[in-house]
Amino acid sequence: MVGTWDIEGSKHFFADLLGATFIDTPLQDTEAFGLRVSMAFDAGIELSSPLEGVDSALAAMLTERGEGIVGVVFAVEDADAAKTRAEALGQKPFYSLDYSREEIERQLGGAFRTYKEHFFAIADPLNATMLLGEFEPTDQ
Repeated sequence: MVGTWDIEGSKHFFADLLGATFIDTPLQDTEAFGLRVSMAFDAGIELSSPLEGVDSALAAMLTERGEGIVGVVFAVEDADAAKTRAEALGQKPFYSLDYSREEIERQLGGAFRTYKEHFFAIADPLNATMLLGEFEPTDQ
């Protein structure tokens, strides 16, 4: 996950650099977090940008640390089992999602059969958000 003030400029940069094709997550699904989100599954990049005039954790982070990597997604075979292992290590998720088929169609362009993530704020050794994700592409 890359945090940026200029999501459109960042999309153009990574499209030119990597040939990435971005899908914008509908604002109705991200505005509660004060974010715009755009994902390029073909390049493995998620861009997040604070909404203008909205206080958010990302805006505070970008103000303090500048733009750049704010999170790492680890693909796991079973997100719930990985969450249990993280909890056994003293980590607590601050958010979880498990998209329905309809949400996958609307938000992710139907690219997956399964899309489930658990979000953790990890200090040492990561100092970033860690996402444990279970993803099953539709082409499998």
